[in-house]
Amino acid sequence: MRRKVQYDVRAYVTPLRRLVETERVEVVDLVSAYTSVVNEVVAAIWEMIHWSARWEHRRIVSNETLGKLPSEVRRLLEQRSWVKRTIPQLPRRKDALKTLRNQFIESWTYSKHFVDGALKDAWSILTSWRSNYIRGVRKRRKPLVRRRFARFKTTMLSWKDGVLKLSVRPRHFICFDVRGLWWLPRAKEFLGYNITNKGDFGEVLITEDRLIVTVRRKRHQHSCAGRPVVAWDNNLLSVDGFSPSSGFDRVSLKDAYTLHVTYGNKRRRAQQRLSKKKRVYSRLVEKYLGRERNRVAGELHRIVKEILRKYEGYGHVFENTRKRGMFSRSRIRNREISLVDWRRLSGILGYKATTSRVSAWGTTMTCPKCGAKNIVPPTVEAQISCGCGLVRDRQRGAAFNIWLKAVGLFPRGKRVRRSRVLRRLQLVEQWKEELRKPLASAGVTASALHR
Repeated sequence: MRRKVQYDVRAYVTPLRRLVETERVEVVDLVSAYTSVVNEVVAAIWEMIHWSARWEHRRIVSNETLGKLPSEVRRLLEQRSWVKRTIPQLPRRKDALKTLRNQFIESWTYSKHFVDGALKDAWSILTSWRSNYIRGVRKRRKPLVRRRFARFKTTMLSWKDGVLKLSVRPRHFICFDVRGLWWLPRAKEFLGYNITNKGDFGEVLITEDRLIVTVRRKRHQHSCAGRPVVAWDNNLLSVDGFSPSSGFDRVSLKDAYTLHVTYGNKRRRAQQRLSKKKRVYSRLVEKYLGRERNRVAGELHRIVKEILRKYEGYGHVFENTRKRGMFSRSRIRNREISLVDWRRLSGILGYKATTSRVSAWGTTMTCPKCGAKNIVPPTVEAQISCGCGLVRDRQRGAAFNIWLKAVGLFPRGKRVRRSRVLRRLQLVEQWKEELRKPLASAGVTASALHR
């Protein structure tokens, strides 16, 4: 079976200021027509959805807590944990989209490729809604596209001498002269060469006032293979790294976190006075939002510069953490997690260096020596002891395990090559003393910042 080619993609935004008035009116009409078709397709597929009922088990308390309760209470909780839910079943994609394509293409005045793009967008919107509905994040409410846009496939593009032509109708184009724009040098740095043909572009999005151009490159040509790798473990006020060539390191996120807390308190005080002077304080809230966004972005760019200065030529591996799965019943804890910029930091770093992600499962609890799952203490700076005799710092051990995952040495079970096991044991023995030491503190605790 032929393997599907994967791409790294960068998007660049350009305001639609260089269009003449007639082309601007045509863009507005196209965007409105495309968005209305997407909503109509969503509504048509929504009517085809079949709703079926099924029983699901919802965990009210953890298994550890459940085992400590009396038998009568445990039996009652197990009975109440079963709930009846209605689950949406989407129709068969091929049959549904074929029927809808024939229906909408009769009255369509633009290129037929737009209808195919609208069908694709509508189906992806509904599949995303269904997965979120099953997880309990969305309600039984039909999704609706409110921000108007149009999507151009790569077959509708042409590129020549710095002019990007977008096909609207057969033998009718909208031309954009992008020579001298800010993103062309960045696209050259990303690709490694100047843009030569339309194959360097991904899909192009257009709104009423913006043009969003995507540039792509093949992923396997720019992987972390063949270069030193540094692994980063995400923590509340820091990211902790490890590389065999440079050892353990910690980069503090305290300043960016403090900016979020400071401007959040300012916005809260302004929002408390909205009922008195709504116009004045609403503008004040918007000003604080803009300042927070810009200052946090500046702080993250400064952190990225420090990382690149120290680890020039390295590949960077992050754990794929999802904040949604980390939330609990503690409002303070949820607020602390929501203010951390892990994904944004790795995204900015990805523009300037090679980055990749690995699964976060088992990076803290797994012993890097024997692969056993250990009980993790609730404190951040804690020592984890394993039955094999290895004692490791919680955060250093997580960064070490992320690096093992990046290079394929993470203990996964019994069927592992002997050479990889010996290599892993050799590394653990080499860094055994360093794994025990705690990393330097990144600053005050997050809870102290909220007081």
